Parts: sequence; structure tokens; C-alpha cells
Amino acid sequence: MPTQESGDRSKFPKPKVGGNELGLILTEDPKVGNSVPPTPLSAPALVGPVPFEDPSGDNTRDQAHATLVLRSPAFPLYADGEISFSLIGGVHPNMDLEEVNTNGLPEASAGSGAIGVAVRDAQTGKYLTFHGRSESGSQSWETILLGSDDLAEVLEKGNLYTLDYIDSHSGGWAWAGLDDVLIRSGTPPETTEILLSASLEGERIVIEFSGKLESVESLQGPWQWLQSATSPFSEPATKKMQYYRVVP
Repeated sequence: MPTQESGDRSKFPKPKVGGNELGLILTEDPKVGNSVPPTPLSAPALVGPVPFEDPSGDNTRDQAHATLVLRSPAFPLYADGEISFSLIGGVHPNMDLEEVNTNGLPEASAGSGAIGVAVRDAQTGKYLTFHGRSESGSQSWETILLGSDDLAEVLEKGNLYTLDYIDSHSGGWAWAGLDDVLIRSGTPPETTEILLSASLEGERIVIEFSGKLESVESLQGPWQWLQSATSPFSEPATKKMQYYRVVP
């Protein structure tokens, strides 16, 4: 996957969770009722909880809801990579990474929940970092920049990652918006390990390689290391789609 350097929120899927969803919010959106949505950091819109209010007109920003997750497509990330994004809303950066990686995200929001953006290993599903705002502010955007000092120690060579925008908080200032997401994947390390050849012999695929051979049915991952594979590697070519790669 090429280096991504875009703030295009349309690439983020909009999973429906517990009757709510995350998506684009426009300042003229009639669904927000009497509540005034934040002014987008840049046109045309920002990403955040929808709707701000239920049809009765009661403000539901701070009330309990199912945990909301907005996940980016998977992307490569290297030690010199850089990620930045802007958040608005409340300050709730207290996600317990160990707890979440052991038991998963909570099903519903709570006063102890979190709002922010996490870097997630797409192959293992584990969250590596989590970042939220440093202070609350109704129309105050805060840009968070993650560089090599924040990322280098948690990255695994050759892995893919996602950015997860998570809202599991309810109570005061329990809402957030996300805008201007920028991902610079960085420079992949030089390696002498190469895929020597791949060919079809009858109804089998034959691969000669050096290094570790991995395979996956979708480029979104997760990649699986074929630990018992030795060169030349051969298996029946019966799958509709299969990708292979070599890592050090």
C-alpha cells in the first residue's frame, strides 16, 4: 500500500453500533436539532457522533450509548512515520490498553470511558497507543501529532495498522469530533530478502523465497506467517484470491 497522506474522511467506514453511527456532520445538518455542532476545522465537515440530539430535542451528547468505533483502512507504518489528527470536545484519554487488549472494548459507554484515537495493530488486533484531548473546549480544536518518538517502540516490522476513533464515555463533555487526519507511512527499511520466483505447476503454486513467507486472502490483513514453509514452497492453487509476501 502506498504512503497515505490524506484528510479524506470518506475513506473511513461508518459502522452502526447500538443504533448510533459515526459519519460526516455538516453545520446545516437538520438532525442536530437545537444543539449547535462544532465548526469544522476545514471544509466540508468533521467526523463525530450522529445525531447530536434525538427526535424529541433532548440533548444526548453526554448520555449513555453503545461504544462507538470508527476504523480506518489498514496502512503500513514505519519507524520514521508520522500521524496527525485534530480533536474537539471533551478530555477523556484514559483508555486502559492492557484491559482493552485482554477483554476487548466495553460494550457501552460509562463515566470512566475514553474518547480519542488509537493506533491498532491490524494483524493482532491489539491497541498500541491511545491519544485524546488535553483540555475541553466547545469550539477549540486540538491537533495531536505522533512522530517517531511516539511510534517507533510499538511498531513491528512489516505489520499493517489502523487508526480507531473511539467513544466509550458518557457524562460531562462526553462528545468529540475528528478532522484533518494525516498519515505518513514513512520509509520501509532496506532488505536483501526477496521473493525469488512464483509459478504455477499444474494446479499448484510454487514459490521460491528467502526470509519468512507470509500469506493473506485480503490485503487488509492480517498476514499469517507460514512457519513451516521452506523454499521451494508449494500448495494447491484452489483459493479465489491469495497474496504472498516475504519479510526478514
